[in-house]
Parts: sequence; structure tokens; C-alpha cells
Amino acid sequence: MTLLLPAPPAFGYFVTNEDSPTGGQYGTSVPAPAGTNSKSAWVALLPTISYDLYRHTISFSEVSASGASSRLLCDLGVGPDASNVTVIAENLNGSNAAPHTQGGSVYHGWPLYVPAGTQLWARTQSNVANQACRVHVSSWGAPDHAESWPKISFIEALGESTATTTGTAITAGATGTLGTATTLGGGFANDVCGVGMSIGSDASALSAVGYLGAIATDATATVQELGTVCTHKNLSTVEAVRENHTMAWCDIPAGQTMSARISCTGTSDGSMWAILYGFVRG
Repeated sequence: MTLLLPAPPAFGYFVTNEDSPTGGQYGTSVPAPAGTNSKSAWVALLPTISYDLYRHTISFSEVSASGASSRLLCDLGVGPDASNVTVIAENLNGSNAAPHTQGGSVYHGWPLYVPAGTQLWARTQSNVANQACRVHVSSWGAPDHAESWPKISFIEALGESTATTTGTAITAGATGTLGTATTLGGGFANDVCGVGMSIGSDASALSAVGYLGAIATDATATVQELGTVCTHKNLSTVEAVRENHTMAWCDIPAGQTMSARISCTGTSDGSMWAILYGFVRG
């Protein structure tokens, strides 16, 4: 007997800013303001969108600098023009993102609903004056079973500091052992249906080591650990990183204590930090 199952949602629309390189580089250049730790102006990533979008890959490159920690956070927004933008994803980490020529970058693969008829925008901030970066986005929309795809209206950051363009300090365990759990903030402000994580370092000289990040829904990581959701690899020659994220699908109420742990393949560089991201249904 053959068991027939419904087909998974197939996307009928794809749009990207990676198909028309400018200055020999892909993606969109988003300059930071002259001052540090303040938001830049909004820059359009995509033209007016023809169909509702549900899934994106968002990555950063060209952030690293030899002998320095170049921290960067990025907001995404939607709106008709740069004067009328609503934030839909806050403080995505792009710190120390490697150039694409060195196998970058810091990569977020998140679900996020963007309605048709609007534009997708980005703005950044950095701890380094005039730290430009490139933001890369590829988006999928018009699924044939839209009702089966989660409609995520907002990505909320937890544990970040826009005053210093960083996250919550956390100590990594050495040689593959997860370190002590560290609580991040006071919980999400919204009920979320999933959670992700990103890792950064303030070290001015990075060792060629890798990191894994795990999330839990209590302060000690003994009640419910949600799994490994972040892989982070340092490229020591340029103080640059490659990082990839997944997410844990789970309902977490607003105000729930959240903690994170990090392991290192060798000896941690120290000055490590983390940011969590909660996915809010529309």
C-alpha cells in the first residue's frame, strides 16, 4: 500500500540582491554612521516586492578588520520609502563577518513575513566609526500552501546592548565542553514560537577555533535545553568569523527565563557574548 502525503509548500517567487554585483561585490552596501553605536540611515535591499515573502537567508560580509573586533548589529524593516520604515527584525548580529573571498559570512536563515507591495530595508550600527558592511538577502514567497507556513511578523532580540553594539557576556567551555549557563535579559517581551542564537567576541586577535551555542528555558540549563542552534568558526588571520544558525521551534511565553551555553573546540579567546532571537507570530 502506498501512503500519499501532502506535498510540502513549494515557493513560486524568489528575489535576491545577489544577482547584480556592484563594484565587483554582491549584496548591498550599508554604511554605518560616522558616530559609533548609533543607527545608520535605512538602505533598500530589495525593490518593491511582488508577492508575500515567508523565508529569507540574510548574511553579512566585509565587516572584519585585522587586529580589531568589529562588532555590528543590523535591523530589517519594511516600508514604502526610507522615511516610513517599520522594524520587523532587530539587532541581527553581523560582527566580524568575513569577506566572501575568505568563505564568509555571518548567516541567518530565518522565517519572516514580508507583505507584497512594500520594500525590505536595512540599517546598521557598529562599535567602529564608519564601519560599512555588505548585507546579502535572498527571499522566497508565494507558497502554494501559505496556510501551512508560519507567518512570523517580528524577530525580537534578547540580551543585546545597542549602547555598546554587543551581546550578553558568556564564558565558553574548553575542548568541546559546554560552559556554565548564562541568563540573558529578563525574557522575551512577546510570546515566541521559536528561538535562535548568535555568538560574538570582543577579542582583538582571534584564534582559529570553533564554537557551538545551545539555548535553554531556565537559568541553569537543567530543565529544558532546546539544542545546539549556532555554529561559529574564527578565521584567525583577519579577525573574521563564519557563522551559521538554525532555530528551535517551541512555544515560549513572554518573560520566560532564557539562558545560553557555549562550547569551544580548544581554548576560548575570552570576551565572548551571545544574543538570542525570538520569532513572534503575526
